[in-house]
Amino acid sequence: MSKFYIYCTSHRNVNYLDDLHPIVTMVGLGSEQFPEGWIKTNVNNELSSKFYSYADLVGQYYLWKNVIPALDEDSLISISQYRRFWLKSEISNDYPLDKLKDLFLSNIPLEWRDFDVIIPSKFYFKYKLRELLKRLKIFHSVKEQFNNEFNLKSDDMLNEIISFLPKEESSDFYNFLNKRKYLSAHGMFVSNKNIINKYYSVIFPWFEKCEKIMVPTTKKTLDETPRFFQYLNERFLDYWMNKYYKCKVWPIAMYNDKKNIISQIGKV
Repeated sequence: MSKFYIYCTSHRNVNYLDDLHPIVTMVGLGSEQFPEGWIKTNVNNELSSKFYSYADLVGQYYLWKNVIPALDEDSLISISQYRRFWLKSEISNDYPLDKLKDLFLSNIPLEWRDFDVIIPSKFYFKYKLRELLKRLKIFHSVKEQFNNEFNLKSDDMLNEIISFLPKEESSDFYNFLNKRKYLSAHGMFVSNKNIINKYYSVIFPWFEKCEKIMVPTTKKTLDETPRFFQYLNERFLDYWMNKYYKCKVWPIAMYNDKKNIISQIGKV
């Protein structure tokens, strides 16, 4: 049976996942001091200085270069976040944090056996009334939502970013952004070493090219564009994985630390 490696990125020193060690390996982002047993990504990592723009991708890049090469070829590797994780099954109610271990997916489900990639439940661009009044806009596509998030007044920068992709991707990705009204978001996925290597071999060289036009176009440094590349990654990952591989949508949950509850997000 394939081994299951669960990596959870975090820029905060949290302890509520400690009970899941060693099932879960925490991956520390940024310059904070993290506990023993965490993977620290600010050493021997050329992306560590770009944390504000790359966010969780700093940890994923480190894993790709320093950890994943040593894993077995048939291993399944889970990429998740400190507040978002895979559920064993769908839940309809909120749960207190002390139920985390009961809800957290720590073994490979039989339902995954015929699929290449696991991606999160679908997130639709819908907002509560107060959010709609604040935004004064309903987004009709992934592209509109992306441009709004970064206050881009036209498609010019996004078009140039897409132009740096290989030719076989640029047109298809543009159509995806234009037509899709939902996402399997958050940059989370589960797959094998071979597929992960192929994916990262596309996005990281692409993002490096994008940096050269993003900064002069937005007139902002990478530190002034929080999560820009992680945001772009969330959209490209959904497009690319579905284009090339058989994907299964799986439920995920979010921990609300203010209310101290765990809730399912998105729709399977």
